[in-house]
Amino acid sequence: MSKVKPHSEFKELAENLIDPYDHLGDRLVFISDGAAWIHHWQKETYPNATQILDFYHAGEHLAAFAQVAITDPESRKKWLEERKTELLNDGYDSLVQQVGELAKDKPRTVQQARDKLLQYYQNNKDRMDYKSFRERGLHIGSGAIEAAHRNVIQKRMKQSGQRWTRQRAQNVLNVRICYMSGYWNEVVDMIRKSAA
Repeated sequence: MSKVKPHSEFKELAENLIDPYDHLGDRLVFISDGAAWIHHWQKETYPNATQILDFYHAGEHLAAFAQVAITDPESRKKWLEERKTELLNDGYDSLVQQVGELAKDKPRTVQQARDKLLQYYQNNKDRMDYKSFRERGLHIGSGAIEAAHRNVIQKRMKQSGQRWTRQRAQNVLNVRICYMSGYWNEVVDMIRKSAA
């Protein structure tokens, strides 16, 4: 069974990779879930960076509340789509009001789900300015990165029976990233020139 590594080890590794980009200020962008320790670490270590709560996570929490509050699937789907559209267009306050109204006079389980959702949103409010983020040309979700991680790294590195030392894994990843990024011909040209 693998041992979970402490946050401090992750932070140290991440900071070694991120620190060279700290000069970017608000152009340094973090997209993450609502984990409080990640938010606090990013805010403390990179105070000028832009922090974004992954829109998928914000929607996932909204959907969990709607599942408890709205029993009819069609009504739930319609309500969710309206609220997500609201959230995309900086309707944070309106969204919070809609959530509150939906839970009014409902059973305790719905009110508890409302409270949990609203606390999550309140904790992440500063990172949910999706309209402004999109106007700046920023992504509001980590899906593209997660897909690239799956297709570029895991697809190659996690094949049956493979074992890697850290250095050999890095060497293979460097080549794979060049290939998948469309720079393969430049790498081949460099190799040919150095061999000549």
